[in-house]
Amino acid sequence: MIFNDIFNDLSKHPSYYTKESAGKIVDFIKEDTEPAAFDAECRKYKDYTLDSGTDEYQTALGKAALVGNIALVNHIMQKGDISLLSLTNKTCRTPLHSAIECENKEKGHKVAKRLLQLGTPVNIVKEIFFRKCYSMTPLELSLAKEYIPTVATLLRAGGIARPDYISRDKKFLGILEKAKELIQTQDKKAALFKLQHKAIMPDDITNTILSLYAKLI
Repeated sequence: MIFNDIFNDLSKHPSYYTKESAGKIVDFIKEDTEPAAFDAECRKYKDYTLDSGTDEYQTALGKAALVGNIALVNHIMQKGDISLLSLTNKTCRTPLHSAIECENKEKGHKVAKRLLQLGTPVNIVKEIFFRKCYSMTPLELSLAKEYIPTVATLLRAGGIARPDYISRDKKFLGILEKAKELIQTQDKKAALFKLQHKAIMPDDITNTILSLYAKLI
């Protein structure tokens, strides 16, 4: 398999603009920062834009993902556009990477799922001069973090881990197998649910409930 054909070439998506005001905004964002408070802080800096950021935390979206603030992630995406999902820093990290690095793995997983629902690229590479900048793909990073639900979610989304990366640690193969088992368990539960409720509910209602269930697992 030629992995370069699978990776999203983010050279078409520019890195964000570094601004001093972005640093102020990024520092302001915490796990419990409310959208209204975020908007009020943004209004203090006339030159601030959502596509600006810092080297460490990327954009405001990246910082919100890093601290697991899904309400703020949704709010920022309502104010911005899909290009925010692909903006990278100098090490090719996107908000999806930040979500995977969230200290609260459960919250980070929820943010990662939301970013994927919004259309974030699941396999990342960016051209830098005459070579490729191979940061860890989101799936590779999730293997390092060892949180099975996130690994499973990325596998469902088509995430790729390169063979040379997987071979670095024997436990990575075990993590991948556990994630695949989780996917199978989730699929069986969803199929059983549909079978049990098909007789009492129309298909459109059953499918709606299944869709909601999928967001929870």
